[in-house]
Amino acid sequence: MTKLRTLLVGAVLALALTCGVLAQQLTSRTLTGVESWSIATGGPGGPSIFTNIAEVRNATGVVTTALTTGTLSTLTNTTASTLISTVASVSLTVNLPVTPWDGEIFEWCNGTAGAFTAGTVAVTDGSTIVGSTATGALAASASVEYRYVLSTNSWYKVR
Repeated sequence: MTKLRTLLVGAVLALALTCGVLAQQLTSRTLTGVESWSIATGGPGGPSIFTNIAEVRNATGVVTTALTTGTLSTLTNTTASTLISTVASVSLTVNLPVTPWDGEIFEWCNGTAGAFTAGTVAVTDGSTIVGSTATGALAASASVEYRYVLSTNSWYKVR
């Protein structure tokens, strides 16, 4: 009986060790922002909605650009909430994300050692921007931030 108990304990320990060694990571560190799931809004068995990780974490990632002039309009809710300019803007216009959700944040960072000469944010979806749309001479390593409010369909300059 003692041998059987020892053998059984050894088998359980070997199984536990093997599972620990072979276990796979259950989380992803490379979320794209489009991963979605259903969330119940009325309790179990009630109505539900789909949401994505971009809304939950109020961000979708970071995009860098070396553009200094022109218009950057490739930003969407699933590609960026933070834009880092790697070259100082001379007259770059950045279109804010289209179809934003309530509370969405957009940040434009000057990731250079020099000040922006000029930069502007704009909208293309009928929403409005409250406060200045110009970044002006944004200092090196400084940033501007806008937050969207659904009830007013407006982006507010926070800083």
